[in-house]
Amino acid sequence: MDYTVEHLPEKGYVRAHITGQIVPQDLRECAVEMFALATAHDCKKILVDSSRLIANTRISDIHRFYSRLGQFGCDRRMSVAIVFRDPSGSDHFVETVARNRGFGLRVFPHLEGAEAWLVGEQAVSV
Repeated sequence: MDYTVEHLPEKGYVRAHITGQIVPQDLRECAVEMFALATAHDCKKILVDSSRLIANTRISDIHRFYSRLGQFGCDRRMSVAIVFRDPSGSDHFVETVARNRGFGLRVFPHLEGAEAWLVGEQAVSV
């Protein structure tokens, strides 16, 4: 798994781009780096492009990861848009797990929709 994380001040968000076969430890490191960069720049919007990520994950793995967003540094005031093309249809489960813990996270099938929601939306207040 490969990833890059960058702050894009002209767009107003932090972007992570993730590709390859999912590796849980790398995914956790990416999350920590992404949320730390957002915090360092006082940025409340995050775009995750994982459209080229090959994910063969179980529901329990999804639950474990997304229920720990706070441990990775996600602030509940952040808005997180994820581009996720999962043929198993777990995108609603991902959103539900995150929202049940107070995180403003949405999953999108295409980058354009994710960016439009993120840029047009105020940071989530909880």
